[in-house]
Amino acid sequence: MATNLMDSFDDELPVLPKLNTLRKLKSEFRIQERIDSDPFRALVRMTQHDPYDKIIHEIGIYKVFIHYWLPDQIKLYNEYAKRQKPSIFIDATGSVVSKTPRENKSTSGHLLLYCGVIKLKGESEGQVPVVQMISERHNASAIHYWLSEWRRLGATQPKEVVVDFSYALLNAVCRAFCGTLDTSEYLKKCMMVLNGKREFLPTCYLRIDVAHLLKAVGSWREIHPSTIRPRIRQFYLRGIGQLILTSHLNEAKEILLSLFVTALSETEGNLSDGRPTICEQMKNNLKKKIACGLQQSAVDSMAEIDIDFEKDVQDTFEDIYTTDTIKTWVQESLDEAKHLAIKDEGDRYNLMYLPKIASRIKVLCYTAIYNLSNTILD
Repeated sequence: MATNLMDSFDDELPVLPKLNTLRKLKSEFRIQERIDSDPFRALVRMTQHDPYDKIIHEIGIYKVFIHYWLPDQIKLYNEYAKRQKPSIFIDATGSVVSKTPRENKSTSGHLLLYCGVIKLKGESEGQVPVVQMISERHNASAIHYWLSEWRRLGATQPKEVVVDFSYALLNAVCRAFCGTLDTSEYLKKCMMVLNGKREFLPTCYLRIDVAHLLKAVGSWREIHPSTIRPRIRQFYLRGIGQLILTSHLNEAKEILLSLFVTALSETEGNLSDGRPTICEQMKNNLKKKIACGLQQSAVDSMAEIDIDFEKDVQDTFEDIYTTDTIKTWVQESLDEAKHLAIKDEGDRYNLMYLPKIASRIKVLCYTAIYNLSNTILD
């Protein structure tokens, strides 16, 4: 029969369905298996049946949010917390869940997948998710509620939380884990701890992810590749990265002062009597620190340009930069640098002279306080 149906040059029987037909049949079969044509109504119905009633912990239709995690995820995280200092990485992505249609023919807002992951000791690669939320609401209250419910339902208090520059996420973590109302109160406590007042130790400390930091700094117009030499761009990127990675307040101030003096000094080189200028000394000292710190390949991979990202991060800096103790700490370094920058006159122009970046670094400095508290709490 096959011989009768096929011509001599046919690759297959003409009665066999085409790929598009099979794909459509598969799609129709999957639709028939759905609990409801609306995915969120389907999720609500799933919460009434095993095993989903133990996975989906809370759900809302308007605005959409879903808190979900497996019992095994809680168990794994708590076992992990018994063996080492519990550290969790929290981030959000909008590339997983699409906007959903509403009955009035409009669509939902952006749906982000928030996920908390841990890195198990001894594992060289990969991370394990332990808590998730899909949400149309992206404010601190919504994120705080999600994290608080996760804690209430059995998760161990983390000792360290690593996040990006999301202002809402930073505030939510402060409320849920750090025992403070917002980032300003948390930063005040960190400054007190760094100045020796250990009674103000927070129950959990925040850390800003260095990759996100360098991506933000890399998008600054002052050091954009189209406006500045690559060598100068790398110097400031790696210097700022070193500032964030430092583990001592005195060392942080030394790096900060070196960055300020280098950026504000019009000349460098030697004085008339042959001695090096202050700018020359500080720049060379910073270069030595950089040589032992972040590798250039790491900086290149993290500092990809994203102008939209820059605006979000700068808004976050300006909102959080309200703590008087941090303002004083940074302003003292800046005032000292301004004095040192005009004190000497070298025998050549300073190619690193970039006064506009000083104000950027000034606002950025709060991230160093987040990360400096790492050493104290350890």
